[in-house]
Amino acid sequence: MIEFVTLYLGLVMGLQPVEVTVGAQVASVEVLLDSASIGIIQRAPWRIDCDFGPRLLPHKLEAVARDRDGVEVGRAEQWLNLPRKRAEAKLSLYTDETDGSDRIRLIWEALDSASPKGVRVLLDGDPLPMTSLDKIELPATDPGSFHVLTAELEFADGLSATAEVVFGGTFGDSISSDLTAVVLRTDRSRLPRVSELAGRLLIRGSPLRVIAVERPPIEIVVVREQTDGLFGALQRLVVMGGSQRVPLRTMLPEMLRPIDRVRFVLTTPNSRNATPGTYELMPVTGDLTGPDDLSLFELLTDVDSTGRHSLGRQQLADAVAVGGLVASASNRRRAVLLLTSGDSTEVSRLAPELARGYLDSLMVPLVVWRLRPPAGEKPSPSRRWGASTEVTRWGGFSKANRRIEDLLESQFLVWVEGRHLRHEITLAQGDDGLTLARSDSPELAAEIERLVQLGKIPQPQLPIDSGTSAPLPTEIGPPLTVIDSERLATARQFLGDDATSVPLGPVTLITNHTAPRLWKDLERLSFELPRLYTQHYGIEVNLDAGAIVALFDTEDSYRAFEAEIGVAAGQLLGHASAGLAAIYAGSRSNSEIAGTFTHELSHLLNLDALGVLSQDIVQ
Repeated sequence: MIEFVTLYLGLVMGLQPVEVTVGAQVASVEVLLDSASIGIIQRAPWRIDCDFGPRLLPHKLEAVARDRDGVEVGRAEQWLNLPRKRAEAKLSLYTDETDGSDRIRLIWEALDSASPKGVRVLLDGDPLPMTSLDKIELPATDPGSFHVLTAELEFADGLSATAEVVFGGTFGDSISSDLTAVVLRTDRSRLPRVSELAGRLLIRGSPLRVIAVERPPIEIVVVREQTDGLFGALQRLVVMGGSQRVPLRTMLPEMLRPIDRVRFVLTTPNSRNATPGTYELMPVTGDLTGPDDLSLFELLTDVDSTGRHSLGRQQLADAVAVGGLVASASNRRRAVLLLTSGDSTEVSRLAPELARGYLDSLMVPLVVWRLRPPAGEKPSPSRRWGASTEVTRWGGFSKANRRIEDLLESQFLVWVEGRHLRHEITLAQGDDGLTLARSDSPELAAEIERLVQLGKIPQPQLPIDSGTSAPLPTEIGPPLTVIDSERLATARQFLGDDATSVPLGPVTLITNHTAPRLWKDLERLSFELPRLYTQHYGIEVNLDAGAIVALFDTEDSYRAFEAEIGVAAGQLLGHASAGLAAIYAGSRSNSEIAGTFTHELSHLLNLDALGVLSQDIVQ
């Protein structure tokens, strides 16, 4: 009945669009952020802007569908800024209003891929024939029995996603199996029993039910500044350790075991162009532990493990935030370890305070080690990272190693019933030496608030590690000319009574083709093209909601419109006149349609820039 079209797989903050797709019975949709209503949508396009705030925090996003009587008929939810798969898919069942047939809508999102390279949809284990991913027909089924509908998607680079829907039959009450792992610390050797934790963990003042207590393996996520100064300092540590003439394993505490894990997050992203935006991914290495005698010292000083390239501009804060996301996904005892010398230029979209606060909200401790470059220079790591330990000399490293071991050994996990935002969980007072594995530092909270008030926390232009668009601009230049009303009326005539108007920012789409995912892509292009045009040619142009694109569902209806307005018949994919472009969907993919949309909008921009307000462009 309702599903999110906008799937946020990466880190997101600030003002962002939220879009849903709904069934025929839905008259209104209320969108809630962390249980607080942000607005009600009552018509297509089912889209609303949501302000996720100036801080990077986990969120719960809900969409509640109601019928004309105000009765809830469906609900969808997604959890943001929390560990998720790099590719996700959802299935939605709906009835096509044109012919009354039952259809399936497949929605997907993948950080690395614009579209899947292979898709299979199965009903009760049998594959369904498909001609379009937007409209998959559902064959007749026995309504008295339940059925399982499964979609399997394969993307590039080995990514995959699976979605399942069970429908039909009669289902009784269900019991949620969702659990939340809460990280606690203890100053005692014995872990508390489940019964001893009754009433200790609270969510907004109400006690949580504790299911289990465990001490899992360790995960350390390392963010290591990539500079010659830091690499040189690490090499000096290796020499110092060797000069002691004592085996390393006897000099350092035994922290890591084969079941423990160390991973590195690199400090510069991979950028991959995709339609219509750019995904920025902070690369994460695989498991770097293994042999029994592999120490943390050896892993940190092996500069070849993540590359020896020295970089002048790095995104340390962004990498630390991604490191927190990676560490919290494992449900292990964990920490993010930042190694910095301070001799690189920080170009993160996040402020260090925001990254620290985000790790706190995930219950992932941040440990900062600083090293001084050996060649006389003494850059100082930013104090915005909070408390740090200098490890330039062997004694400092040994002491810091013991401290992080104590930090990890003191941690254990408590599993509570239900799925909750960890930063909303509190610990009731007790005399058993238990604390939550976060700082809850009033100094950090006050500093973040001060920076927010001063406007000194930069807002990301794109969410980190995500393909979601940025907050959209509202003005780019002078308006485009008014379109020919007679030609517009003709387009509406051939689109038919089922046509709907879809605002795409500065462009209005009129169409009888249903494809919410495509609409989202076209909206981004509507904003990006004028900006890129102005940037490239130095000519200020604007679509300013005066431009209309008619998207015909079939090629035949588009050809009939061409003939009616006197455009010469041919194999054109679209055409444009001042203020109005026309294209068709047919059997073409979303990416092909988006390409034609871009082509025709470029013609409209050219006409506006050159002052040719009545010429037709047919190509």
